[in-house]
Amino acid sequence: MEVLSKILTKRIEDSPCFKFHWKCDKIKLSHLCFADDLIMLCHGSPSLALALKAALMCSSCFRASLLIKPRATSLLRLIISVLSSLQVFWASYLCLPIKILKIIERKFRSFLWKGVEGDSKGAKISWSDICLPKKEGGLGIKDLSSWNKALMIRHLWILIYAAMSIDLVEIRSRMPSYNPNSNIDDSIQWLPSSNGIYSTSFAFSSLRALHPLVPWFQLVWFPQNIPRMSFILWMTVRGRLSTRDRIHKYDPSAVTTCVLCNSHLESHAHLFFECLLSRAIWTQLLNYCGSPWNGLCWNDFITWASTHWRGNTPIIVAKKLCLGAAVYHIWRERNCRIFEGTQRTSLVVARSIIDTIRCQLLSINLRDHPLIALNWNVNAN
Repeated sequence: MEVLSKILTKRIEDSPCFKFHWKCDKIKLSHLCFADDLIMLCHGSPSLALALKAALMCSSCFRASLLIKPRATSLLRLIISVLSSLQVFWASYLCLPIKILKIIERKFRSFLWKGVEGDSKGAKISWSDICLPKKEGGLGIKDLSSWNKALMIRHLWILIYAAMSIDLVEIRSRMPSYNPNSNIDDSIQWLPSSNGIYSTSFAFSSLRALHPLVPWFQLVWFPQNIPRMSFILWMTVRGRLSTRDRIHKYDPSAVTTCVLCNSHLESHAHLFFECLLSRAIWTQLLNYCGSPWNGLCWNDFITWASTHWRGNTPIIVAKKLCLGAAVYHIWRERNCRIFEGTQRTSLVVARSIIDTIRCQLLSINLRDHPLIALNWNVNAN
């Protein structure tokens, strides 16, 4: 960070056109460093932002790989919390053209899967499925078209419901009375809502296409989940990871043998449950989470776990974490062997899984569950 600070200071001094962020010129504030974060500040122009980026590229912290390509889960949170909010103001007052909405969604799609703005080809799951609520198998990103309509309907509700609305007074003055009983005012109600009051969220739910709930929702998404691992598990349950059997469908020349055992066709079911390495990993996890397969295949096990691993008790949370971490680390080991030429034994992979779960369990109060704390070697106090 010291090297980055000196580079930024030097570039700012050598650039007479540089403009600081609002009210930062007197103290010459260009960046803020935290333990695990960095905020860079400048006047809101593309040229100045590029200048800061160039300084960042030159710094030793970039070459030390402190800045890595963001994970899909980080990009997902950014889309939901920030990027989706940017269009809310305009969507609240304007009926946005379909062409504009498609452009925005295309940028979101490209940003989620590739981390950059550009071509959105290669998406592993359709955008319409991603925009479903998590309970219906999606990622909870709002469909912009339905959201825009819900926000537009809100104006009609305010226009009719607000008794002192200037617009309503103007409309009533130009139209005959619409009250069946002139002595009693009409009662306006929004039927989808239980209290009869308009709600944008209720309107959005009414406008979008509803899908059946997926049984594995709580198996993947729960309060104590590790986002990056839940994301990989979500794609695994949907069968959308780029396993070699799927790659072979559009590239017949591609190798189909599992890289972990070098003996069977690589598929979702084989890679995570039937492969010799995967079974060795699961065997070493038996003492922590119990038998994970009970003689079942992958799809049957997901159905079984979705039924039996319900709730958020510490023992259930530990089992869910074990499933997500196992799938994540097996997939990571597979990718390391293919793209980096490195490999680890089942014992090392299992130890990484156990350490990951143990760190997550530290955030859970296990005072009333001493056996779980003892089993995972976690301090219950």
